[in-house]
Amino acid sequence: MTGEHSKYVPNNQHHSHSQRLGTADQSSPANPASRSASERTQRIRDLNDQLRTMGRGGIIHMTNGIAALGLPTVDVIFACIADFIGFTPDNDPWGVSAGAIIPQ
Repeated sequence: MTGEHSKYVPNNQHHSHSQRLGTADQSSPANPASRSASERTQRIRDLNDQLRTMGRGGIIHMTNGIAALGLPTVDVIFACIADFIGFTPDNDPWGVSAGAIIPQ
């Protein structure tokens, strides 16, 4: 794992979900359906981020293959996942931080 999408790597540009998905301008008081969908998306993103970064609010599953790599490697994998900020429309099309491919 390169960690190139870690928040700790210098010169890594972090874009907020609303900036990259353009949702900030789509929700308006004139369009309540859009506003509630945007609020729901934000709530899902917040919950996913909480689980990913702190391990709280859900269940974390690990495959036998990952577990077989040993605790030191699993610790690095979990740290990379927790630090990951490289969400883009390509790897997170719904903008909810549900998962992404971490380069090896």
